[in-house]
Amino acid sequence: MLATLGNCLRRHKKSSTHSDTSRNPTEGLTPMDESVGRVVEALHNRRMLNNSIIVFISDNGAPSVGVFQNWGSNYPLRGIKATLWEGGVRGVALIWSPLLRQPSRVSDELMHVSDWLPTLYSAAGGDITKLDSNLDGVDQWSSLVYDEKSPRRQVLVNIDEREKTAALIIGDWKLVVGTFGNNGSLDGYYGNSGNSASNPRYNTSSVINSRAWKSIASTRRPVTQADVNKLRQAATVSCSKETFVTQTNCNPSITNTPCLFNIHEDPCEQNNLSGSSTDIVTAMYNILVRHRQSLIPQLNRPWDISGADPARFNSTWSSWLD
Repeated sequence: MLATLGNCLRRHKKSSTHSDTSRNPTEGLTPMDESVGRVVEALHNRRMLNNSIIVFISDNGAPSVGVFQNWGSNYPLRGIKATLWEGGVRGVALIWSPLLRQPSRVSDELMHVSDWLPTLYSAAGGDITKLDSNLDGVDQWSSLVYDEKSPRRQVLVNIDEREKTAALIIGDWKLVVGTFGNNGSLDGYYGNSGNSASNPRYNTSSVINSRAWKSIASTRRPVTQADVNKLRQAATVSCSKETFVTQTNCNPSITNTPCLFNIHEDPCEQNNLSGSSTDIVTAMYNILVRHRQSLIPQLNRPWDISGADPARFNSTWSSWLD
């Protein structure tokens, strides 16, 4: 609802439905839209909206298959939650605020979740020099406000010393080490495309008539339906091939070698460039090795699925260990 008005950081992933008609996977969206609308309307009525920053952030990709499978889809990105492929780690976010000097745009500048702390601290008028000098996050406020280049050039996605997997992003380059699932069972492409005729069409009129839209429209020039459609198109991930096929020359479960991608040109991680860019692979791998030296070993404990069951805590997610 608000994403059509703000800055989508990175590219969005389409939601999907499965063939099981006994459930409506979107049934929770209407109450959420309504509650968000009430909050935005309350800010407007109290004359606080002109000095507000509204942020929506996803945490990770959907588990489209596997033990924790749900209705989500990362199409057309590769992999799922808990993998280091783009479908697992590329998040969608949006920010809306009258403080933004370049609104109604899509940005694919590099940003990490740890950047939100110094970014919002800076936006609120805080002096970031007073924050811990060892902070992982980078202040992105100027980049967001003025549509500038991101000050972040590198993201250590993860290093898992037990599973022997790792990933690093530097600029447009991404190096992936290791394989996911059983013998590469989670190295592929999963989830519904969301393009079938059975999926409900995006209703721009409902968006424009929502509480949130009406409140936001009062703060600046109203955005038209054409603007909404243009932003949605700009935020859609497109693979290099005209007809998307789930084929790739990166098969680490077979080759046992790292894969290198230019994720700006190839967000779907189909074209492994490690063979033709060995110098980049070596440089990035050496950086991973240096990061590995400061790694704190994991606690080797089995999953406690039953202990963490929300049904034990009034159907809410809660800490279950002292």
